[in-house]
Amino acid sequence: MENRENKIIFSLIVANIVLIIIFCSGLMLKSHKKNLNSARLAFIPENSMISRILLVSGNESLELQNTDNGWRGVKDSFDFLTDENVVNGFLEELKKIHPAVILSSSLSEIHRYGLDEDNVFKIKLFAENGTVISDLNFGFENNLGENISYYSGIDNHIYSIDGAISSYLNLKTSYWGELDLFYKGFDYNKLQGFTFISYDTSGSIENRVEIIKNDVNSWSLNNSFNNSKPVILPDTDIKEYFRKVSLLRALDISNAGRDKMPGEKYSLTFQWGDGSVDSFLIYEEAEDMTLFSGFSDTWYTISSYTLEKLLPDFL
Repeated sequence: MENRENKIIFSLIVANIVLIIIFCSGLMLKSHKKNLNSARLAFIPENSMISRILLVSGNESLELQNTDNGWRGVKDSFDFLTDENVVNGFLEELKKIHPAVILSSSLSEIHRYGLDEDNVFKIKLFAENGTVISDLNFGFENNLGENISYYSGIDNHIYSIDGAISSYLNLKTSYWGELDLFYKGFDYNKLQGFTFISYDTSGSIENRVEIIKNDVNSWSLNNSFNNSKPVILPDTDIKEYFRKVSLLRALDISNAGRDKMPGEKYSLTFQWGDGSVDSFLIYEEAEDMTLFSGFSDTWYTISSYTLEKLLPDFL
């Protein structure tokens, strides 16, 4: 009887050991399979020097160019200053190593994942000599934007990667452009004066007002269209005006150009302590206004509200 019980116990122990071995083997196979389907992807080779980035969706494109004066955007043959924070965030995202899972090893399935010509968003990165550093293709998002399908052309694999890059997959100038009119910040202490000019419909000067700094406490307002004495303005009035305008933003980048626009409606020119000047040239259209900024060498669309804030109450 005792021998029989021992045999049963021994059989159970052996059976449990076999089950444990089978279970562990299954885990190892599953882990091995997962590892085979996993990858870590780099969008750009390490230490690559990017000179130009081309973003393409369908027949529309936008280009980012690395210039001596920072990154500038080009769309439909007009260029604009880009938002430094957005571009830097984009570049950092491109430099990251991205965990990925292989969705398919068949390029016949690109349509299923939104990587066909009708749906794909392409990013091409160029070196200074014009050679292509990377050719990136992004398709459909899934899991509520947590992941996005991706194909590089280096191999035949279609991947799922994290969707952090998704916010940069657009061609809107209002997204890429620097819309702060005083994007560098406004150093009020360096301002020595500013000139406001308005024009009539024939392009002749309608009004011209110069405001010149006297000292730390006051400014002189001179109107060249009357013979009155200069008006003395307290520094607090001027400082409050510039506190407000330094926060103004444009609605969007404009594809206007001076050759396409009617005559100027207003101009606002700032004189700095080092002798340099910066100007806003404002053109009136049906609804919104077009403004050319000498600060950023960029054309903008601004609202009538922004124009109203730019025109000082004390003029």
